Amino acid sequence: MRGTGIARLLAGCALLGLAGCGTSTPQLSMQGEEIPMPPAYGLYAYNGDNLTRLDGSGDWERSTWGDRSDLPTKVEFLVYEPTMATDPTSLPNLIQLRRVAHVRNQVNASGQVAPAQNNRWGAPDLPDYRVALNYTPAPGHPDVLVAKPSDELGEGLYSFSILTRPQPINARFGINWPDVDQTQYAAAHCVDSYPSGYRRCADSDARINDPAAGIAPTAMPVTAPAPATGATVATTTLGPASGPATDSQLAFLTVRGLRSSRTTIAGTPVLVVEGDVVNTSSEPHTLPRRFVLGLLGGDGAVIENVSISDLPPTVLSPSEVYHFRTEVPNPPDNAARVRLTPAG
Repeated sequence: MRGTGIARLLAGCALLGLAGCGTSTPQLSMQGEEIPMPPAYGLYAYNGDNLTRLDGSGDWERSTWGDRSDLPTKVEFLVYEPTMATDPTSLPNLIQLRRVAHVRNQVNASGQVAPAQNNRWGAPDLPDYRVALNYTPAPGHPDVLVAKPSDELGEGLYSFSILTRPQPINARFGINWPDVDQTQYAAAHCVDSYPSGYRRCADSDARINDPAAGIAPTAMPVTAPAPATGATVATTTLGPASGPATDSQLAFLTVRGLRSSRTTIAGTPVLVVEGDVVNTSSEPHTLPRRFVLGLLGGDGAVIENVSISDLPPTVLSPSEVYHFRTEVPNPPDNAARVRLTPAG
């Protein structure tokens, strides 16, 4: 570790809205090295140059995701928590780092399977997703501890937690996340949610969706609304294989890789449509809660409109991807293409 520059730490204090940073930075002496004393209780990342707050309110976490999503692979963590001085829990059970996985399906106690909707990302308590940490308490500060990963972290999403009572503190962050192909990441880190906990998709019997799928809302016929102001539509050809991906700008969002295929599920013909919605702007934007999927004939005329609605409230950070997947039972035989339109 190296001593943190005062100017950078003060900038971090201003960003986090923390009081008491002052004009000098208190230091902790640990094994002959100086590290910054956190300015307030909480969870922090430290890379030798910068101290970054990781936890906060929901609004704060959304507004600062850009600062927490692009941490370097070589990073350590500081925990500043008063209950550590008296909590008898062993450190590996109290303070944990896990890789975050894409949640594909939710399976209830009766074995019924539904695509995950509201909680599309989770931190499984599975061996493959736990990251080993080395713990170093700060001398003279029983409420401060440094947690250092045994190896450099790979690119992706992580959850850092202190399982205090009665309420655990959880913080999400990314390692070079803006540079990650998020669809490939979701496919490589995929779990299903059961009442007993998470299971890896490879070990799960719930195989409704492919590993990269995010949601599959119920489809129902609707009257097509006008597209959102400034928006265009994305189309792709229907067929047994995925059609060519077509990018489409939806105000501040882009639909990429819109594709469709026909299949049969439990004896019923089904049209499967999926794609990625990407925030291509430099600011966070809210995903529209409703899209309209138009089923078009060979002449381009609309045969049927289907609503993709009640999407979970989702704020996409710059470059963040939302993968959607929906199934249309008994699609018209003469449907040749699909068109995706934001619903106002």
